[in-house]
Amino acid sequence: MSKHSDAPSETLRRRVLGLGERSFRKSYDPELQQRHAELERAHQELERSEARFRNLAEMLPEVVYETDRCGRLTFINERGLQLMGYAREDFERGLDAFAFLVPEDRGRGGENMGRLLAGEQIGSRRYTALTKQGQRIPVLVHSAPIMRDGTAVGICGVIFDVAEQQQLEEKLQTAHRMESMGRLSGTVAHDFNNMLAAVRGYCDLLLDQVDEQARTNVEAIIKVTERAASLTQQLLIVGRRQPVGAAKADLNQMVRDLEPMLRRLIGERISLSCQLLGS
Repeated sequence: MSKHSDAPSETLRRRVLGLGERSFRKSYDPELQQRHAELERAHQELERSEARFRNLAEMLPEVVYETDRCGRLTFINERGLQLMGYAREDFERGLDAFAFLVPEDRGRGGENMGRLLAGEQIGSRRYTALTKQGQRIPVLVHSAPIMRDGTAVGICGVIFDVAEQQQLEEKLQTAHRMESMGRLSGTVAHDFNNMLAAVRGYCDLLLDQVDEQARTNVEAIIKVTERAASLTQQLLIVGRRQPVGAAKADLNQMVRDLEPMLRRLIGERISLSCQLLGS
């Protein structure tokens, strides 16, 4: 009797459980499938977003990079590898971002990275990069923290090669210095030219008041003042206080005028010979 009464109960239990499983699948499978589809779409969108980022990073003419909290590179574009002299295989084996800096800049680089990870904005910083071949390159680095769920997990940034810019800045500074020297030389030459004019005036007055021997000396003084006046005119041109104009020049006479001064400058142990052409 017991066995007979237990058989229907077992059969009923199986039927109820089977109905429950079918009911569960019918009730919850659509929700799971919808959730799975949403996750799949999100994953695909993330992959497309990463692909767009990498494509843009590879198109940029500057270095784009990412690191973890320890400074290990997790991404660098081809421009960065080319600039620093590394191959993609070097990156795959693992590269330390601080190895891209000269030793004297690594401490400052680590300090700035710590400030970034702590949430501080530091803007752009100048460093001297060190290539794999040992070449030093001035660079400008702009970095920002990589945030995930409110936590900084690394840094990302852009590195600009400013070697050409630095050369242009140095040339500009040199040009400014030369311009300042030109203005100074122009001022000095203007005052000196006024003094030469006075000397020349007094010499002209002396010509009619001295004997023949003294007259020769006065004429020599006049020639010296004329050469000095010519030099001051050149200084005035450099200082842009005198308009530049083309004029015919007697090169032979210019050499003759320079010859005595050159002989005194080079000394007696050097022989100077001037061979002048016809007019």
